[in-house]
Amino acid sequence: MYRLDSDDLSRHIDSAIGESTALAKLLQERELQKTRLTEILNLYSTGELEFPEFKIAKTIAAERTRRLSKQIDATWSQSTLANIPHGKTVQDAWESSDLSWKRQLVDTVIDKIFIDPKVPGKIVPMYKEWRFDSELVRINWKI
Repeated sequence: MYRLDSDDLSRHIDSAIGESTALAKLLQERELQKTRLTEILNLYSTGELEFPEFKIAKTIAAERTRRLSKQIDATWSQSTLANIPHGKTVQDAWESSDLSWKRQLVDTVIDKIFIDPKVPGKIVPMYKEWRFDSELVRINWKI
């Protein structure tokens, strides 16, 4: 949990605040593009567009929607950081947030988690009815 209040994460949060408005704009553009796709389908179904015109328009609109979705995915993790209430530490926000936000935060700061194999003969501490050795856990951080 110490990582939640690190200087590196603070710098990421500061840069993410501007990304939040960019995300809102991208989401709005994608919705507009989806509306265009529906309009293209309606024009074709009523006979106002011929099949070759429909095919070209649909391909272009679908590609634009796909590119916007990629941009949204890239920006999404930054918005997780930008949505931390002013004056709250990341750890405070963690304690009061729902599981979905926590997953987004973990995805933002953690690249991979490795669980190394147990060393034969090593005594591992008990947790409830399980044995868990935190020394076998390695985390690759993105931040």
